[in-house]
Amino acid sequence: MYSHREHCTVLRDHTGHKSREKTDFYGTYGFDPGYIHTQPHKECICYRSIWLQLVRLEAELLGLNEPRTALEKKKEEEQRRVDANNKLDGARKRQQELLSMKDDMGGLKLEIEQAQKASDIRPEMGSYHTEKERVEKLETALKGSIQEKETGQKRFDEAKAKYDASSLEFETVRDGAKEKKKTFNEAAVLETRGKEQLEEADKRQHEADSLKVKLDGLNRQIQQKNKDITALEVELKGDREFLEHNPLPGNADDLLARASQTAASLTEKELTSGEKKKALEREEDEHRTKTKEIEGIVNEGKVIETRKNDIMSRLEAARQALQPLTKEGDGSYWRTLGSAWGEVRDAGSRFLESYGQLSRIFDDTILTASLQEFNEKLHEFKHRTELLNQQVMTAKEKVKRCQAEEKAVAAANQALILRREHLTAGEPCPVCGSTEHPDASKHESDREGSIDRARENIQSAEAELEKAMHGLESVFRELSKLAKKKVTACDKQIDKMESLLKKIDSTKGELKLAEQQIEANNSRIDALNKQIEGIGQRIQDISTGIKEMEEDIAENNKQFCSIIPDEFTGQPPNSAFEKFKQNILKTRESIGRLGQNASTLVELETIVQENSRRFDEDMIRYNKLLEITAGYRDEGTGLLEHVMEMTGGKGVEAARSKLEAQLIKKEKKQNTMLEDSRQAETQLAAVTAKLEEQRTELGKTQEKLSATRSVYLQALGNAGFESSKEHKSSFRDPGWMDEKQQALQKYDNEKYTIEENIRTHVAVFAQTPFNSDDLMDILDRERVLLASIEEKNTLKGGLSGRIKTLNENFTKRQEQEKKLEGARAEMERWQKLAGVIPANSLRDFALQSMFDLLITIANRQLSGITSRYALRAVDLKDMVVIDLWNAGEQRPVETLSGGESFLVSLSLALALSELSSGRKMLESLFLDEGFGTLDSETLDAALNALESLRLSGRTIGVISHIDQLTRRIPVRIDVKRTGVGTSTIHVKG
Repeated sequence: MYSHREHCTVLRDHTGHKSREKTDFYGTYGFDPGYIHTQPHKECICYRSIWLQLVRLEAELLGLNEPRTALEKKKEEEQRRVDANNKLDGARKRQQELLSMKDDMGGLKLEIEQAQKASDIRPEMGSYHTEKERVEKLETALKGSIQEKETGQKRFDEAKAKYDASSLEFETVRDGAKEKKKTFNEAAVLETRGKEQLEEADKRQHEADSLKVKLDGLNRQIQQKNKDITALEVELKGDREFLEHNPLPGNADDLLARASQTAASLTEKELTSGEKKKALEREEDEHRTKTKEIEGIVNEGKVIETRKNDIMSRLEAARQALQPLTKEGDGSYWRTLGSAWGEVRDAGSRFLESYGQLSRIFDDTILTASLQEFNEKLHEFKHRTELLNQQVMTAKEKVKRCQAEEKAVAAANQALILRREHLTAGEPCPVCGSTEHPDASKHESDREGSIDRARENIQSAEAELEKAMHGLESVFRELSKLAKKKVTACDKQIDKMESLLKKIDSTKGELKLAEQQIEANNSRIDALNKQIEGIGQRIQDISTGIKEMEEDIAENNKQFCSIIPDEFTGQPPNSAFEKFKQNILKTRESIGRLGQNASTLVELETIVQENSRRFDEDMIRYNKLLEITAGYRDEGTGLLEHVMEMTGGKGVEAARSKLEAQLIKKEKKQNTMLEDSRQAETQLAAVTAKLEEQRTELGKTQEKLSATRSVYLQALGNAGFESSKEHKSSFRDPGWMDEKQQALQKYDNEKYTIEENIRTHVAVFAQTPFNSDDLMDILDRERVLLASIEEKNTLKGGLSGRIKTLNENFTKRQEQEKKLEGARAEMERWQKLAGVIPANSLRDFALQSMFDLLITIANRQLSGITSRYALRAVDLKDMVVIDLWNAGEQRPVETLSGGESFLVSLSLALALSELSSGRKMLESLFLDEGFGTLDSETLDAALNALESLRLSGRTIGVISHIDQLTRRIPVRIDVKRTGVGTSTIHVKG
């Protein structure tokens, strides 16, 4: 017997001497002799046994290759004989088919020969039929020419008769025209004389018309002068009567000057008085307006007072509604509680890890019912989670233990199988080479039952583990559901409180606004009363001034009435003065116009007398011209009427034109008839000549037809055709001829080929007759051989896979051992370091380094927002602010104002986000409120800082209710409550 190390040595020597010849075999199947040096004894035996089986299978497969190759050659040769036998049967079958087609091919060949003969004498037949058709055409043409000659003779006779009739009619018309021409010449002389008389009458009439126009103008001039005389007489009479009633005063210019001055003074005073009256009306209107305004303000004050009482009632109701909500805690209390439940909800499977931190949230807070419930629920779920975690750990340990037992039972059973199959008495061991096998004959019960029981135990343990995991997940879901419910309840409580607080703030604002409105109304009423007192004083002053002005105007009116005549008094001063002034001007104009119109009247009377004399002389001359014109017109009209009677009412030229047109028409008709007669005669001569030519050509063609018919009949006899009908029926289409000839040629070629193939295939089986069972025997032997090869290849593949698996496990084991060695070295190094460094100092060093880095990044961010402040870390728990504007003074961060605290917090938040992002940059930043404590200057600085961050590529989200801030945000989402438990969203920008 060998020990484990001796077994490995013997196997190494064995593989060192014998495996040099099998290097390729090792590489092919992944066999690694070095694998056995680091493996347990049982694994060495398993590895060696698998390798020996592979060697044996490879030898058996090589031994089967030669009979397989020989069998394949026999199969190919027999397959060729089978193919040759099949081709021989097919050729004989096709030969019988060709023999059955022999008669059809003979008839087809005879039909082709007849068609060829018919085609050979086709020219003779064509010549005969061509000449026959020419004769038939000539006979038809001759009949047409004879009919055409008869028609032409008839047309010629009719044309000659028409020409004779038209010649007679033309002579008759020409004789009558000579007599008419003489009459027309006499009428032309009379017509010329009548036209001359009418022209003279027109000339005299034109002269009379000119004289008439002159008489009319002279008559109008006389009438106009008489009208002017009458108008002057009326105007003279009116001026004399006006001067009698309106004599011109001696001091007219002095009166006009005094009246003008007095009227202007009165007009100015009346305008002033009117303006004062309008001012009085305006003041009175303003007094009434101010009075009504005071009444409106008083009424408005009553409404505001009522609204104030209503606002105070609503304010008290809101305060009473808020009191029970804040009994347990304020908004901060409920937010903290909601945040705590939110952390419980988000913890999930990390609940036990977060329990310590969650349980300490309310350590410094007075316990309430809700906080007591929070702590109790945490404790309850912690207890349940710990129990379930313990169950899970127990189940996992049980699964691992059962899996280890199953592997041990399987390994023991595999070693038993290997000993039984590969260890034989007297033969060397394939692993260690020993010929003694003391355990090979040892009998052990089969361990299959143990393996089954081990697997059942694994399944049972895994079921318990799964049940425990489901229970743990169920607890986490229950805890998350409870936390969500509590968070929702806290949010609702906060919403109610915030809603009531906002309502109270809003109501306070309304109350303050109402009080301000009441105070403003009282101030307005006092101011209006003062204005009304001033308006009353101004009304009294204006009334006094108007009364004094009216007394002055009455005194001036008396003076004005004493200056102008009484007939102009009782009117406004300006109107009375203008009428008085116009009266004086009119009197002076009448005096001047009276002398001028008297001399003009004498001149007009002289002109009227001279024009009357000239009118009488021209009227006598005009009447005489009218008598002469009538005589000329009557004589000319009589002559022209006589001419119309002589020419049939047409006039000389029209009658002559008509006569000439009739002669030309008759002459053209005679010429046309003559031309038709000549043309008919020419056509008749041409038809007669054509008829003679056709008769001559017909005789020649008939002779030629007789000769071609004799030639065609002789060709029919020589070709063996009894008639032309038989000849025509033998014709075939050239395409049909080619197709049938090709079919005959194909038939002959195929017949020859089939006979040659039969002779060739028969020669193949001359020595060894064909047997169809030979190929089946070869195929059966091949199937048996291939099945054996396939079975051995399957075994070979399985063994190769097992070797590959063992090699992979060996590689993985080596890698795990290397990792284990490295982990051990790392652990030893840390253990040494832990022994040297005091407790928590390394942690504090890392935290201090990170805190310093955070302050450095925060200062970089803060410098971009404000140049006044910087931060410095004091220790891990505190930091101070450096006031750069105050000589670098350091002071606690608690001394910063609300806006300054916000800027510092913003810088720290940006720095923390930059640190927590690792190598990736956080692209978004959201700020919730915090801007309400900033003044306008600080708010601008904060917004400029956020704008610079946005320009650097980040997305900045701000949640705020400040109008000054929202107006500066270009893109925003407005959320407004509807009052029914919902909200509306509007995207702007």
